[in-house]
Amino acid sequence: MQRFALIVVLAGCSLLEAPQGLPPVDAGVILDASAPPLDPCVETPCLEALKTQCSAVDGVALCSCDEDARALGEFCLPQQTCDDGDCLGGAMALARGVAVEGSLNRDGGDETDWFVLELPSEGGVEALLVELIGDSGPDVTRGEGETPPLLPNISIFIAPELERVARSLPRDGVQEDGRFWRIISLDVEPGAVVLLSLNDADELPISYRITALPTRVDDHADGEIEASLAQVGDQDFVLETREDTDVFLLRVENAGALLASASLQRAGESAGDISMRIASLGGNDGRRYYGRARHGVVPGDYLIRLDHRYKRLVSGQLHLRLLSDDDHGDRPEEATPIVAGSGQVINGSLEEEGSDWFAFGAQDGRVYQIVYEGNGVLQGRRVDDEAFVWQHAQGAFYRHDGADGDVVLEISGAAHDYRLMIMTSELADPSGNRLSTAFGLDDQLGQYEAGLQYRGDVDYFGPFWGEANVCLALLQGGQGLAMAILDSEGVELSRTANFGLETAIEQSVPLGLYYLRAGTSEPNLSSFPMAYRFAYSADGCN
Repeated sequence: MQRFALIVVLAGCSLLEAPQGLPPVDAGVILDASAPPLDPCVETPCLEALKTQCSAVDGVALCSCDEDARALGEFCLPQQTCDDGDCLGGAMALARGVAVEGSLNRDGGDETDWFVLELPSEGGVEALLVELIGDSGPDVTRGEGETPPLLPNISIFIAPELERVARSLPRDGVQEDGRFWRIISLDVEPGAVVLLSLNDADELPISYRITALPTRVDDHADGEIEASLAQVGDQDFVLETREDTDVFLLRVENAGALLASASLQRAGESAGDISMRIASLGGNDGRRYYGRARHGVVPGDYLIRLDHRYKRLVSGQLHLRLLSDDDHGDRPEEATPIVAGSGQVINGSLEEEGSDWFAFGAQDGRVYQIVYEGNGVLQGRRVDDEAFVWQHAQGAFYRHDGADGDVVLEISGAAHDYRLMIMTSELADPSGNRLSTAFGLDDQLGQYEAGLQYRGDVDYFGPFWGEANVCLALLQGGQGLAMAILDSEGVELSRTANFGLETAIEQSVPLGLYYLRAGTSEPNLSSFPMAYRFAYSADGCN
């Protein structure tokens, strides 16, 4: 065992001097028990607009409304005397779900009306519907050139910030779909006091109806933290406010392609206006699409953000499907998008008894050439139609009639490999290719000249009134040209074909509307373009 010794050498030492004195401990202000309590309103905490009255209750400051204000929930509103909500302080109370009618610019300069929701909000989306009614509404017969009045300026305010507009919609005319109404909405916190003003200064008198709709909760989160977990298939969505974004999270297990598309509930709304931003969670592979998308994916989580490019309030469904790289959607909602005129070539393989769907954006009056190499059946229609209006077997050219929008194509038949491409064309085709866009007829003209521009081209004319015998005379045309008389539903009643001779038909009809159609009975034997000339009479062939 080893032993150690510790030797301490003291070189010197001295005693510390005692401190002269310790600082006193701060025990606060010693109050005289007999003194009155401090007033909490001496330095008033009541600084909110219209709520500056301070009173002490049990030593606590309580704020209350000024003399010229009234309380609503936790806030104070100005108190004024005016007629029918003509001023902010005299805002008329609105109960949710109860309609209130009013007018502007009547009775000597009534240009603004104010309203306040009678109860503070429970939190969520507050929406108010404003409609034009009576002599301002849709049921009034207006003369030629007479336009409906405009919807007024609509503004939302949230107390106590009554000088700052929280949301506004400017004065606007009747919408393209004939709507004489608008909805303004805003996502608010619980307890919010909501006010609304209608202003229509220097415009025509209008009558309106305003309704506060039930408060609703945003159906999907606006960010990735609380994104809704999506499944392959259909998911409902509602864009409740003009700034609303709905975010979905989709989990992908295999590499391939994500097909995403939107459909909207209200007729006249275009799904092509729905913006879809798709990106892997935390990745930099994000892309923006409109209406529909095919987005390459690998295993992982993907975010899909929906909003409206024109800030409209819409509801609908988001359709999602995961496919392998060479597969395509089995229904219109899952159609693979193609960009017309881009040179994009789709290579596909159709399974037995299956169908592959594609979609491309088309413009009104534009002619497209659809290049298809395969032995199946290819047909197309507008996305909002039920019936197919174009068959590839009748010709490779498709003319788009009606508003701009998506065209969907279906490939079906026996199992086969195929190639598909959409090309734009400079062909001019003025006559309508469907009943709803028929070229008008003028009884004073007598004869009409037109032309079939390509194989599969069809021209419709009408409508016109018939009440006895309708006569159709084919005066000039190429081989295979055929013209027919149709009823108001497009059902063929009779036809005449041209084989180098003038021909005419006469059809006995009851009183009603009728159409004419020009096409080819032997398209494979005809040459294009094909000019033709015809005459018709609703009084028979005499």
